[in-house]
Amino acid sequence: MLILFNKFIFSSSGIILLSESEKNNLSKKFKKLNIILSSNGVYNSEVKKEQFSKDCVRYIYIGRLEYVIKGFDLLFDALVKVKEQGKVHNIKLDIFGPNLFHSKEKLINEINKRSLNDIVQLYDPVVGKEKEEQLLSHDIFIQTSRTEGLPMGIIEALNYGLPCICTKGTSLGETIRDNNLGCCAENNHNFVY
Repeated sequence: MLILFNKFIFSSSGIILLSESEKNNLSKKFKKLNIILSSNGVYNSEVKKEQFSKDCVRYIYIGRLEYVIKGFDLLFDALVKVKEQGKVHNIKLDIFGPNLFHSKEKLINEINKRSLNDIVQLYDPVVGKEKEEQLLSHDIFIQTSRTEGLPMGIIEALNYGLPCICTKGTSLGETIRDNNLGCCAENNHNFVY
């Protein structure tokens, strides 16, 4: 930032940020610049989630498989807690994402280490109609990121009518909570309570 980007950014007439929380976090640093909020967009789906599973709760995550940034350690630790306390009653978590820089192997190792193979399954990325089908066949979208600009996975899930469980780090957690679109949690593994 110091060597290359600061000069570029501070000589611009403005900066576009993706969310209100990003604006709040960066407004002091960029106070001399015109700040514009502009969100990523999705096409409004005419198809909405109407039927929810009766035999189990099916959670879904679609996105990058970055272990720390996306908070998979928090999610997996929370699932271990739930499992240890006997609170797991027919829940499944399906994770879809690209295997970049061996990220899938890291997740598989962490799932195995925590004995979560009966709950968590990993899949290749989905796009288009297949992504729509997966979102509509699940009950809740979950994302436990430590930090995000504007998470497209959550926006897409909301577009199909799925409730979301997410952390404050996703930048949409409080919006989801305040609009009764799901639950918002702190960035730790205690969010299951």
